Amino acid sequence: MFKYKIVSPIFMWLIVSLGSGFCLFFFDWQKLFQSNFINIAVFIITFIFWFYIFSSALKVHRQAIRSTEKIDKLITTGIYSKICHPIYVGDILLAWAVFILFPYFNVLIGVIWLSFVLLVWMKIEERSLLDKFGQEYEAYRQRTRWFRLKKPI
Repeated sequence: MFKYKIVSPIFMWLIVSLGSGFCLFFFDWQKLFQSNFINIAVFIITFIFWFYIFSSALKVHRQAIRSTEKIDKLITTGIYSKICHPIYVGDILLAWAVFILFPYFNVLIGVIWLSFVLLVWMKIEERSLLDKFGQEYEAYRQRTRWFRLKKPI
C-alpha cells in the first residue's frame, strides 16, 4: 500500500515558496520583453479563470485543500468532472500569467519551479488517491478529459 504522509498542501507550498523565493533573490532581474496592455489583459483574464476554477473546486469539494490522508470521499462532479486537478491547473496558469505581467528572468525561473513542483505533486497525490480509492479513482481518471496525467508515480 502506497502511503505518503507528506502529501500535504502545506508542505508542497513550503517547497514552492522556498524555491520561488530563492529565484527572486538570487537570479537576475533582467526584463525579457516589454509589458503593455496585452500583458495586463492576459493577467486579468487568467485571474478570473483561476478564481472560477478555485471557487468551483472548493464549492463541490471543501476537503480539496487538505492532504489526501484527510480526504474521506472522492468527488467527481462539478469542475472535477472536467479537470482532474482543478486547483493545481489554476495555480499553474495563474503563475504563468504573473510572469506575463512581470516578464523578468527571475520570475520565469520561479514560475518554472512552481510548475515543476506542482506537476510532481500531482503525480504523488494521484498515487496516494489511487491507493486510497482504488478502482473508483482509476475510473474517474479515465473519464476526466482535462489534465489527466498519464501515470501516477
